[in-house]
Amino acid sequence: MHIQCEPNEQNSVQSYDANTVIIDTQAYSQSILVTKDNIVLLHDAHLVQDINFSWLQHIEPHAKKQISILIIGQNKLNQFLTPEQYASFITNNIGVEHMQFGAACRTFNLLLSEKRKIGMVLLFGSSSC
Repeated sequence: MHIQCEPNEQNSVQSYDANTVIIDTQAYSQSILVTKDNIVLLHDAHLVQDINFSWLQHIEPHAKKQISILIIGQNKLNQFLTPEQYASFITNNIGVEHMQFGAACRTFNLLLSEKRKIGMVLLFGSSSC
């Protein structure tokens, strides 16, 4: 699906499907973390169970300052964070939402356009996601 963004924000999602997301004319087909300023390829994260605040801070050292809401996008919503994983984010003042890819991309763009501190993890490449 193609998304129309006006004006085009840095790192906004331009289009997506179940296997690829296009951000600033660059196609990605592996798991990524996207923030207002960065796009990080996630070589080792394909499952929700891999995600917690320590993991996020390892990948994005300034996460606590740059992200107040983290969207986790999956093809299928069949995995969710455990209470312990949620707690690791909440104690660091980061809210977490799970969404399917399309909803995650559209919500990310909307919050990005509002200049919110938003981060999005898109999990590709796992049949269990």
